[in-house]
Amino acid sequence: GSANGLAFNRGGTRLYASLLAGGAIKVIDTQTHAVVNTFSIGGQVLQGIAVSLDDTELYVADGGTSAVLRVVNVASGAQVATVPLGGKGFGVALSPDNARIYVGIPLAGKVKIIGRASRTVVGTITTGGKPRRLDLSVTGETLVIADESGKVHFVK
Repeated sequence: GSANGLAFNRGGTRLYASLLAGGAIKVIDTQTHAVVNTFSIGGQVLQGIAVSLDDTELYVADGGTSAVLRVVNVASGAQVATVPLGGKGFGVALSPDNARIYVGIPLAGKVKIIGRASRTVVGTITTGGKPRRLDLSVTGETLVIADESGKVHFVK
């Protein structure tokens, strides 16, 4: 399938690739470049992906009609939770303190802020555009949002 979102584990030994179709995540050994596992988690259009700092969970935006963030246990490969986003998710970023997950919702022009521990939406950032790719500064003080309309937003 077509790989879409990519994320490395903290040691750089595994690369996780979400597939646009088929509801799966491929696990790739970065030394051998071989697919060593496939996590079948469901979903329709898996988009951005992030890995928790302790390498125990994956966070995958589903851009299909389910409009959820899928939480996957890395050890078992099973989906353990979903968080309703209120729109089709795209980009995903995890704060450096491992406390918040940010998910871009392009069609709504918003970024949802999710508490990692509570697995609930704790805030919303309205961009006025179509937020796609997200990243945070090393300190976590600035969220950078690449917008489909050609803008880059810096949110402190």
